[in-house]
Order: sequence, then C-alpha cells, then structure tokens
Amino acid sequence: MIQRGRKTGNVVALGVTALPPPPLTPPVTLTKAEKALFDELIKSCDPQHFVPSDSPLLVSFVQATLLARSLASSAAKPSKPDPVVIGSWEKVTRVMGDVGDSATPGAAGPQRS
Repeated sequence: MIQRGRKTGNVVALGVTALPPPPLTPPVTLTKAEKALFDELIKSCDPQHFVPSDSPLLVSFVQATLLARSLASSAAKPSKPDPVVIGSWEKVTRVMGDVGDSATPGAAGPQRS
C-alpha cells in the first residue's frame, strides 16, 4: 500500500517502494479467442494501467470486438449484403463505444489519478 502524506526519513533512506500489482489475468469463463484478445489488450499497456475493477469492462469490450469482427467478415462476403448482419454489426460497434466511454475518467466507477 502506498503511504499517504509525507514520508518518514527511514522510508526515504531505505528506498521502500510498493510492489506493482500483477497484471490482470483473463477470467476462466472466456473462450480461447477471448482470452487471447484480453491478454493482447493487457500487454499493450503499462502493467499498472489496469486494475481488477477494469476486468468486467475489458471482458465486455473483448466480446463485443470479436462479435463485431465476425459480423464484419460475414457482411463483407461477395453475396448480397444481409441487412440484419449489417444492423447487428452497427449495434455491436455502438456497444463497443459505450464500453469505452464508461471506462473514461468522469464515468461512474472507481477513479484513478
């Protein structure tokens, strides 16, 4: 735990620092593809960037991303575009934006400085 306020002379002299938290691990409920994308997102940032309370948002973002990719590849097939697939893709990409918006500072939830 990080000491608040002024540090004592002993702490400064010893150079005592808090250990960084371990990187987030994907929940066991994720599929292999979801775990791979979860790990890719975690490893693309500073290890201290994410905290355990970010896990549910990351899981939602990962699932929405993979669904959007799947729908996009279905919509890109040379046959006549399916309006249902395109509509579903639009909804999923909107959800991805909403998940990202709820992770920004000022949103409800734990705040970091």
